Amino acid sequence: MDIEEPNHLTLEARIQALIDYGVNKPLTIFNNVKKFHKVSERTVYNKINLIQSGQSLQRKQYFRENTKVDDDMLDKIIDYFEENGHAGSVRQLKIDLELDISEARIKEILQEQGISFQKVNILPMLTNQQEQNRVEFSQKYLNFNWNNIVFVDEVSFWTHQIQTHVWCFNQQNLSLKVPKYPNKVHAFAGISKQGITDIYFFSENLTGEIYSRIITDFLIPECKILYEKKSWAIAQDNDPKHRSIVAKNTLKANNIKTIEDWPSGSPDLNPIENIWGYVKKLLKQKIINNIQELQNEIQQIWQNMPLSMVDSCIDSMQNRLQLCIQARGKTIKY
Repeated sequence: MDIEEPNHLTLEARIQALIDYGVNKPLTIFNNVKKFHKVSERTVYNKINLIQSGQSLQRKQYFRENTKVDDDMLDKIIDYFEENGHAGSVRQLKIDLELDISEARIKEILQEQGISFQKVNILPMLTNQQEQNRVEFSQKYLNFNWNNIVFVDEVSFWTHQIQTHVWCFNQQNLSLKVPKYPNKVHAFAGISKQGITDIYFFSENLTGEIYSRIITDFLIPECKILYEKKSWAIAQDNDPKHRSIVAKNTLKANNIKTIEDWPSGSPDLNPIENIWGYVKKLLKQKIINNIQELQNEIQQIWQNMPLSMVDSCIDSMQNRLQLCIQARGKTIKY
């Protein structure tokens, strides 16, 4: 049976009109509906069942309309991210802001505003005192001339580079076997506006005595080559081995000045950290089988280091310190 109907009706209204007209067979209703709507037979049958069970299709439409977001709700969401920087989950965001919309709709809003779900870097939490020390340090050295400073630090490298992403056929629960204790080597070096030192490799865990030996046998000769007869000083982090009595005595005996008040928990303020990060990034592209190959690859990357990149990292000190002041001592993105 064909029934003439206006073609402006919604799917729900058309089904309701047919039932009100006395059409009770689901197949007949579907044959009439499909002339006006691209819809599956099951969808029509489900809506018929809702009506026959006494549930209103208008009620569902009401909830759909209730998912609309007004300007006040949108401002509330944006203000939350401007104030807090991030949200751990959509569910928590909905609870905190008392949003009367679905989590799916919240996700849509976040994506529309350019807010995405991203991997975060886990950083050590700074104490209030550490943040205050960072601000005071940044204010003190904001306009400091870093041209005669050698930024020094040590870092560890492993023969087995841990891979978090690989190319493979689609496969679930892919696992890679890695050595429990891969071979590693420690490396010490310095960077400055005059250039970079060589790399000093060592296998022992760093102690005050070993650091003292590195200063005497390696750092001093390298810096004399870089600066010749010019004066120089070093910037080092607050590692206990750097601050040990034996290390301090060695520095004092050789008349080496240091930036004494470098704040703890501040790798983001030290440009050599970015240089080590560059080395590690390139190492991930290498296939390394043993310690000797590892040292050779590190040495090659270091010797081909673009000095313009080193200069750029050191020249960023003023900007780093300015950002630290603006962040009230909190960790900055550098």
